[in-house]
Amino acid sequence: AARIGDRIELMPGMYKPVALRHVAGTLSRPLTICPFGYDAAIARLQKRHHRRSADVDATEPAPDVTERCLTAEERATFARCVVASPVACTEQQHGGGMPVISLDSCAHVRLRGLDIRRGAVGVAAAGCTDVRLEHCAVTCELPARSDGEPVVPEEVNDITAGASKLQQLIQAGGLPAGVTIVGYVMFVGLYIFFALFTLFLTAGLSDSDANKYLIETAATTVLVALLVQPVTAGAVATFSFANSV
Repeated sequence: AARIGDRIELMPGMYKPVALRHVAGTLSRPLTICPFGYDAAIARLQKRHHRRSADVDATEPAPDVTERCLTAEERATFARCVVASPVACTEQQHGGGMPVISLDSCAHVRLRGLDIRRGAVGVAAAGCTDVRLEHCAVTCELPARSDGEPVVPEEVNDITAGASKLQQLIQAGGLPAGVTIVGYVMFVGLYIFFALFTLFLTAGLSDSDANKYLIETAATTVLVALLVQPVTAGAVATFSFANSV
């Protein structure tokens, strides 16, 4: 069993889809899974980068190897570990198919230098904290699906996706903060509009009729919140479970 701070090095080869559940490291000692020779290769690249930075007086030095994607030549300096689905997915499956790597209730995990391909979803994370891919090549219809923070940052991973950019952002849990702010503003605006519209509808009614209308509206809202939405969510969950089985 993996323990805090462990480094699991994989030998070259093809690996089946992987599921990690309740695996955790710490912020200073994350659990790391990477190909054999990855650490030594990154150390050599960093030394080369520092040497070039010292020799060349550049106003804007090139980013460190830990802050960018690796080139094909750089990836060839360590073992190639491919994690892939047995059968390539179709375009209609993305978002609903089996992920190549599933992470459930994991914390402080790093997946580095892996080649993830041939899946409807590359990496799916649920209930995870501080889980990231670094220097990985992800070739899937949908690179990531997450219910929280993004797990496949574009600046340090080579991503080839079939889904649109908007679909990737929504599924990856990585919508920009501006989109969230606009959503809250629209929600507040809709609430104010509903309040004013209610006042407009009840302006011509007597006090008793207006009170009756407001009570019926409130009762309908509560009924929808307590009954209709949970039933709908349960039906969706049941449908998803049936499809996964």
